[in-house]
Amino acid sequence: MALAFAAAVAVPAAASQKKSFGPAAKPQAPEFSPYRATEDVSVGKFYMRKGRYDAAISRFRGAAEHDPRWATPHLYLGEAYEKKGDPGHAIAEYREYLKIRPSAKDGKEIRKRIAQLSRQIQERNGR
Repeated sequence: MALAFAAAVAVPAAASQKKSFGPAAKPQAPEFSPYRATEDVSVGKFYMRKGRYDAAISRFRGAAEHDPRWATPHLYLGEAYEKKGDPGHAIAEYREYLKIRPSAKDGKEIRKRIAQLSRQIQERNGR
């Protein structure tokens, strides 16, 4: 009986080997997927509420990769980096948000945040 089970679950040797595409093979960029991007933002917001900023950043980054034209993930990335205490990355993400959506309704507020974070960086550096 045990032998029959082992034979039934055995993987052929050829199927268990990884295919090699040579040293020049590069990882593929994520495919365009607005649905996946929306899902990533939702999960990222959940992580933000839990205070798990690195996990949130990972999901927001995924959303930005799955839909590069969508500005919202960059806004949330800016907030996550800001809460994590990383003003440099927060500024970069807020700027990317404004680059994608230059006439955003909250643009004035985001520009104020960028200015505040810039001052924070200057104070940290003793300037």
